[in-house]
Amino acid sequence: MQQAPLLGVSALAALAGAYVGYQLCQRRHSRRHRVAFVMELNGREHKCEYAKRHDSKDPHWIGPKGHLHRVMKESGVHNYSIHYLESTNHLFAYAELDEPDSLQRVAVSDECALWWRYFERAGLMRYNNDTGATKLGGATPWSLPLEEVFYMR
Repeated sequence: MQQAPLLGVSALAALAGAYVGYQLCQRRHSRRHRVAFVMELNGREHKCEYAKRHDSKDPHWIGPKGHLHRVMKESGVHNYSIHYLESTNHLFAYAELDEPDSLQRVAVSDECALWWRYFERAGLMRYNNDTGATKLGGATPWSLPLEEVFYMR
């Protein structure tokens, strides 16, 4: 019977390093705070325009959008996604945050105020009746937080 070769010291070190890296990665991700919320479009006819304005190929807003993405990353917002539910005309947003107030840091930024004003003027989304609430004097998008009831790791 042939015996399996023993791992050399360098191979063991590599495996140990990979395991430690995996554990650090798991710990980093497990510390993230998950948030989800609902927003609303003003009509189904606005879905395509809403998606286009988020498209990375939109030439008009590639600069400001890029600045907002930078602010989000610097504020600790990761894995941000938005999904559309046609039957109710709602947008479902999900993000992972380094800190519970990561999204709040984004919300008070000049870049976010510019982005929100861009959508407010287009009339695509439901907005709160709080004109003057943002740095540019605009209103904030309507949203409702969602409570997490299940998470599978």
